[in-house]
Amino acid sequence: MKFFLPFLMFCTCCIFASAQEVDERTPFEKIRFIQKKPFFQHDGQWLEMVEIGGFPVYDLVEKTKRRSPDEWQKNFIKYQNYLLEEFKIERKDSIKITYALQDSLQYLWLPLKAENLTKAFEFYKQDYQNNRISRKHQKPKDDSLSYLNLRVDGYTPQEEGWLQPEQVIHDLEHLEWVLVNRYSYLQLTGFDYKKGIDQIISDLKKGISKRDLGMQLKMFMAHFGDGHSRVSARYMFKKKEELSDLPFWILHHDGQYYAANPDKKDYYNKDFPQIKSINGHSMDELYALTKRFVAKTTEGFVHRNSLEYINYYPAFWLGLLDGQLPASAEIVFTNGDKEKRDTIAFGDLNLNPPQEWHKLKVETLPENIGYLAMNDGMEDEDEFLDSLHLAMQQFKDTKGIIIDIRDNGGGSRAPLLALMPYFITRPVVGNVAKYRISDSLDIWPRDGYLDNRYAFPMRSSKFNRDEQEEIRQFKKTFIPQFRTPNEDFSVYHYLLLRPDHPKRYHYDKPVIVLTDSGCFSASDIFAAGIQQAPKVQLLGVTTGGGSGFSEDYELPHSKIEVRASRMVSYQPNGKLYDTKGVEPDIQSAYTLEDKLGQTDSMLQRAKEEILK
Repeated sequence: MKFFLPFLMFCTCCIFASAQEVDERTPFEKIRFIQKKPFFQHDGQWLEMVEIGGFPVYDLVEKTKRRSPDEWQKNFIKYQNYLLEEFKIERKDSIKITYALQDSLQYLWLPLKAENLTKAFEFYKQDYQNNRISRKHQKPKDDSLSYLNLRVDGYTPQEEGWLQPEQVIHDLEHLEWVLVNRYSYLQLTGFDYKKGIDQIISDLKKGISKRDLGMQLKMFMAHFGDGHSRVSARYMFKKKEELSDLPFWILHHDGQYYAANPDKKDYYNKDFPQIKSINGHSMDELYALTKRFVAKTTEGFVHRNSLEYINYYPAFWLGLLDGQLPASAEIVFTNGDKEKRDTIAFGDLNLNPPQEWHKLKVETLPENIGYLAMNDGMEDEDEFLDSLHLAMQQFKDTKGIIIDIRDNGGGSRAPLLALMPYFITRPVVGNVAKYRISDSLDIWPRDGYLDNRYAFPMRSSKFNRDEQEEIRQFKKTFIPQFRTPNEDFSVYHYLLLRPDHPKRYHYDKPVIVLTDSGCFSASDIFAAGIQQAPKVQLLGVTTGGGSGFSEDYELPHSKIEVRASRMVSYQPNGKLYDTKGVEPDIQSAYTLEDKLGQTDSMLQRAKEEILK
């Protein structure tokens, strides 16, 4: 109700302020969202909305998102008559609807009826929210998944945010339907999802708080090995004190935990640099707890994110272990021989890791080596991409180039498409993917499902005959290491990297790309794609491993959003990104001094490789 009320109040203020009566007629009897785009059914075919009465549907969607970000799809349908009224879209007996079909825009006139609003909304509920897999739920035969019953709020019903057992069962049965019918990585790790759902249901008793259910679902979704699948951590926190942190950054190296002072690039306590325990809990115990909440993709991804959870929310985890949120932490520091105890109050310190990363840094190093750093997202804005081309012009006469994408969490594939033409002379495949087709999806886009990933079926109009032949030759050696049932997935889609670019020249000197476990999503794609160029090598450690094209699904009663991938994504060598990551050509791990921010041995090693 919290989202409906502001929306209705807003509409009331905007619309009923005028003297005219609201026109409740709408044109659509059935509406479905595919890849978060609204489609309507006409003559048994699903068509993508582009304009309603000459007004862009995109603007209507964006306005709905701003008013109710958690329930915008439902409200786009339920309050469509208010949207049409507010945007002053003229409505007579019928209205012109523009739709997209096979790369062209077409239109038709649909009659306006008051009952269409009810029909569309009921179809939405039937099509999505009421889909569930009802089965007999088994009692756990062992306690291997008992941690899925972890709670903060306990078992006493609360006035706000409390869910009844039947509501939770509906939510979980709907989630199971989503996993079975929409999820691309359901079978990736062999996790027994039915057993996991039954474990949560077995401990419902009189119900559960939304916070506790969100926490349990976060651990549940972590099992699938898909780096993009998750439940947001925001459901876990109720008050600011739960987000309090400590005045140092915790590092891990060779089995030991260190307290680092990010500002001084040194240990927080020079004489006792290691951390043995906090409030009586060993660091390994804290790590084991946070690890349950991290998607089980690559080892590096799990380790990195488990440690970051300890750094960002230490008070919360200690509260989970002790049953009460602490105001301070008694920390046992050690130097490996002696120990020192210190009590430190928690505070809102907003710490940052010791390393300094850059959205975009371009410089020519003293050794006449080009250095291009992209550590804070893969951008697709024209200004950012133009800067990449300017950098390549600056590097034209260098001895080599170092491209630093360490800690880059992803974004767009556009930087790969911008840089790759400088390093190849013929097209190469940079990524292969399949899209998980909905059980009820009866449309087939002419150019496939992954155009926003620049990936298309081999016979797409996006490829000319020569490019199709390149893909055909690639297919002869491509062996996918994860098989999907053909009836549940699309044909293969290919990201083709081309050498033809108006600003390119051919750079034929060595290129080293620095990678680590912080490289994820679009950065994974960047690493595996650019690795296909003849003179490009990756240096560092295996990337985080994630390329799933996720979608958010709102559970009917709790309104918790669960993110699940719709795409299976392969490296050109046939390996997945998820659970595998992209392996470097030259292994070079971080030293403890690197982690403190004192040195950068990877960068030094890259220089040496170029100057060989």
